[in-house]
Amino acid sequence: MEGTEVKKSKEINVLGILKKILHDWKTISVFVLCFAVLGVISVVTRTKQFKTDVVLAPETSESDLSGLMDNFGNLIGGSFGKATSDAIYPELYPNIFTSTTFLIDLFEVPVTLKDGSVKTYYKHLRYDYKPGLLSYPMIYLQKFISLFKEKEVVKNGGVDPFCLTKEQYKICNAMRRNIQCVVDQRTSLITVSVTDIDPVVAATMADSVTVRLQNYIIDYRTKKARHDLEYVTEMYTQAQKEYFEIQAEYAKFADANMNVVRASQKALLENLNNEMQLKLNLYTSMAQQLQMTRQRLQERTPAFMIIQPATVSLEATGMSSFIRLFIFCFMGVAFGSIWCLYIRDFIKRRKEKETGRKI
Repeated sequence: MEGTEVKKSKEINVLGILKKILHDWKTISVFVLCFAVLGVISVVTRTKQFKTDVVLAPETSESDLSGLMDNFGNLIGGSFGKATSDAIYPELYPNIFTSTTFLIDLFEVPVTLKDGSVKTYYKHLRYDYKPGLLSYPMIYLQKFISLFKEKEVVKNGGVDPFCLTKEQYKICNAMRRNIQCVVDQRTSLITVSVTDIDPVVAATMADSVTVRLQNYIIDYRTKKARHDLEYVTEMYTQAQKEYFEIQAEYAKFADANMNVVRASQKALLENLNNEMQLKLNLYTSMAQQLQMTRQRLQERTPAFMIIQPATVSLEATGMSSFIRLFIFCFMGVAFGSIWCLYIRDFIKRRKEKETGRKI
């Protein structure tokens, strides 16, 4: 019996709340109308964003055994670590995108806007992005505060990564928000996403960022091999020069002493021939070493397969205008209901307590 009474009391309370809300429908309608106006302002003033995704699959340097161990680790929900000699593996690629050095390299990338104008990516982010209507009060407040601060001295000669200006720092943060890199740990697929107010710029920067990421990884993976190739090439050139010199000296000495039968001349000719053979062996050895180093460089150069190239997006991303307006109207109903059920009665009781009479 007690459980039934509690259940009935709860039902009566719910019905009472609904009746009170319906009784104050005019007040709630005012809240809905106010929030609907805010929703319309938000829809009208919001900036459309376009997103371009590029999906690529990198070549891994793991052995077959390490690959099997890694797959087994994924099956049991664990990991046996990265069995690779590289310090930069796909899971660290997102950190490359957030590095200041990588972002500064994107400042001077030329982009073509939808209207055909061409400018650098830095100038596009700085001058083409227009803030929403609700952001202007904060912008004017920041400008007013900046009047009482010392003006920042901008050094000539490009961007200093060690000491960025406030404007450059803001642009870097905007790039971090607009450029994203996600790595699927199961498939090792890399998805590079660029968001921008201009769909052509988003596609251009997605392609440019992807190319720069590939060059960055290739440069890292082949750094030692390229240094080895430079050293071996230098040694090969030196060995070739010395061999040709001793060969020319031997030929000249042999022609000058062709009919000479003295033992001393024959000994000198034999010494030159032996030295030429040593230089030839060194020259041949360095040629083989050069070929092996070139092959090693080719093996160290990673290959990237573009699964989904950059394309200009035709539709804006984000929440649709209808859903945004619906959310604002729902917020109006929620806040209006809270006002009618709790806040208004709380204020009324507070005033009655202060004045000592009923209102």
